[in-house]
Amino acid sequence: MAFVTALVRRGVMTDQFVRLLELQLDGENPALVSQLAELYIRETTGRLEAIQSLVDAQDVDFSELDRLLHKFLGSSSTFGAKIMADTGADLIVRCQGRDVGGCRTTLARIRQHFIHLKRLLGVYVELETNRSRDVPEIDENFAPSI
Repeated sequence: MAFVTALVRRGVMTDQFVRLLELQLDGENPALVSQLAELYIRETTGRLEAIQSLVDAQDVDFSELDRLLHKFLGSSSTFGAKIMADTGADLIVRCQGRDVGGCRTTLARIRQHFIHLKRLLGVYVELETNRSRDVPEIDENFAPSI
């Protein structure tokens, strides 16, 4: 949990990510957050490719770009990826101002943040995997003799 606390303190993730961890602890799926991280990474990769294509187009379709950016912002906020949501909000402002150069610059920042975030989420998943391996299984029929 110290790793997650550091991510929140540094502005990479929000308390929403912590709430997902709490749901994982309260639920029956010990891999919930790892699965959500993999889904977020997969969907964000596709969205960023689509956004990049729109920004690179000769005639930028700002309404389609705005639609995709709001989906990106929504999934980033729901997952708790603060750095992505904050930079995504900045990209929306650039899009609404029809600032193609600003869109490209901000999108490049988002891509760098995403590379960093994927690495950090990979570390988190590895820590969780190792932690779950270190917990010994307890025989449900075991009852200590008194």
